[in-house]
Amino acid sequence: SVSAGETTSLLLDLTAKGAQKWVENIQSGTQLTGGLIFTYEYPQVLPQVQAQIHVKGKSIFANLSSVLKLKEDGYYYGTREEVDRAWEQLVQDQLIEIKLPEPLPPELTGMEENLLKTFAEQVQHDLFNRLFEPISNTETATIGTADHPESPTSGVMYKLTWREEMDAVELSFELSVDGGWTWLKGSVSKDFTTLFGEIDSSYINTIYQEQSFPVSITVQGDPLLSTVALSWSTDDGKVPEALVFGSEGGKLEYTLISRNPDKVTIPYQAKVGFTLAKWPVIEVEGAATVAEGGNQILLEPGKWICNLMIHLQIREGDQTKPPAELPRGDYLVVNISYTGPHLSTRIRESARISPLAPMRFTYLQDPKGRSSQLYLSANGVLDGQMIRVRQQLIHPDEENVYLLASHNGVQIVSQESPLPENNHLARRLLLVLGHIFELLALLGGHVGGW
Repeated sequence: SVSAGETTSLLLDLTAKGAQKWVENIQSGTQLTGGLIFTYEYPQVLPQVQAQIHVKGKSIFANLSSVLKLKEDGYYYGTREEVDRAWEQLVQDQLIEIKLPEPLPPELTGMEENLLKTFAEQVQHDLFNRLFEPISNTETATIGTADHPESPTSGVMYKLTWREEMDAVELSFELSVDGGWTWLKGSVSKDFTTLFGEIDSSYINTIYQEQSFPVSITVQGDPLLSTVALSWSTDDGKVPEALVFGSEGGKLEYTLISRNPDKVTIPYQAKVGFTLAKWPVIEVEGAATVAEGGNQILLEPGKWICNLMIHLQIREGDQTKPPAELPRGDYLVVNISYTGPHLSTRIRESARISPLAPMRFTYLQDPKGRSSQLYLSANGVLDGQMIRVRQQLIHPDEENVYLLASHNGVQIVSQESPLPENNHLARRLLLVLGHIFELLALLGGHVGGW
């Protein structure tokens, strides 16, 4: 309810089909069909008076059936304006008969016309819902008229509840006013085009029904993995949840609810620890909407782990000797240095190497794919001579590197090595390495050493 001078909000309860039709019409600027009836009460000073009301049902049906439209369902329909005009005619034709006391008391002289109009309005208000049923335009459009079955009817439509003359009833009753201030009832109808003519698509706010959607969190295990501490949430009200996975990894699944799942963003943060003491705890994070696959969180720490195999071969001319232990007193130490943006300090490792015992260096690449640097050098004693190999950059994609030792020193053979044209042995080794990389690319596999 609302008092004079106040404003109020209206809540329309539409079906799904009706709501979609409204959206389409507003977006396209098409006229909205339908309307609203506002009922109200107002005070008026009236004298004390009684009126006898007689409703001539059969005559009323005959009159209304001649001015309203007959539809294929056998009922008569009209707009509110048509019904109001028909009602006025019914009163004028005295088919709705209103009798005031005769003779009128002296104090009512000159008020007869106003009293008849007031009583007619109150009778219409009381009887309207008995005689007429409001029908949406979408319903009447599918009914059509008897003469034009497929033609839709525009405007707010009302159906006469009396289908045939035998449905009409005769009514007689009395209306009385106690005198003084009296609250009377009134109503006014407005079509949607008048009420909402200024509304455009900027007023449309889509609210989705709640839908469920899955969330999966998967951590792939690895022998070098220690623990993974992962925290995740959503921007749609999900409380942050902390999870811990061991070296074996695991998978957890959840079902969440949202009005618009595709737009839900799922952020996560994870701290990944490894068993090697030199390796730091790696922090990773991510965020994506469900439409972008953010509801499938996948961590694969094993893919960050790389292995570099360093092989020592003894060179004799343009060939290599069969693998054998180094002579007593000879040795070679390989030094590796690795640094990257994901490491707080440089990782260093040194180990002796022999033709029968290659060296494996296991290191951690940056999970974000940022550039890292791996350097290799060597020093030792071969054939009684001190050997020192200057530091050389190793490409991060390499998995095998050769050290060719001879009485002239030790040469590093890798993709980054500058090799003279006449160094046929080193070039053959590089060719072999190239074929291995191509084979791995075709197989999609990973080999730590060979």
